[in-house]
Amino acid sequence: MNQSIKINNWFALITIVIMTVVITIYVKYVPQETKPILHSNLPCQKEVICFDKVYDIELLKEGYELLQKGNYELLGDITLAKHMTPVLDTKVTIEQTDIMFSKAIDIVQNHDAQKYLTISYQLIENDKEDPNKKSDSDNCKLFAGYILTSFRVNGIQAFRMQIDFNTYDLKEIEQRINCTIEAFKYNGTN
Repeated sequence: MNQSIKINNWFALITIVIMTVVITIYVKYVPQETKPILHSNLPCQKEVICFDKVYDIELLKEGYELLQKGNYELLGDITLAKHMTPVLDTKVTIEQTDIMFSKAIDIVQNHDAQKYLTISYQLIENDKEDPNKKSDSDNCKLFAGYILTSFRVNGIQAFRMQIDFNTYDLKEIEQRINCTIEAFKYNGTN
């Protein structure tokens, strides 16, 4: 074998080894871009913009069991627009929203529970005149607000969901609350 073929084969072997090392390092250490799962893929979540997240599956299952026993509490709040005339407070109250949540849960609440699931929710009005809104996106001004709900056991968040509502209509808000409870139950049993 002549000298140039030996050198050529030697460089080919070195190139193969270097490329193998680079590809191995890239595959192992460079995070691959994956499409995030925004929600649990329930039909009601596809009607509007919706995000949910399971933080602790075991705690979520425990929270679901507590809910089934009626060991839960509701903590609600309404956040009104600051840069436009608020409308949400004239359309719905915390008491009405608590009733909607209780109706969606459809389990008699046990007020004497030692351990319970805390369902903390906020109805947040979309402040369409907020100067910090993205000016290039008209979509951020289409919806009326959203419901942000956190499900906690012993103060630790197990599940959270955010779902938009397009109008101030009580029936639509109730549908979004029903969807939130449905998503919690779905994730708590899977």
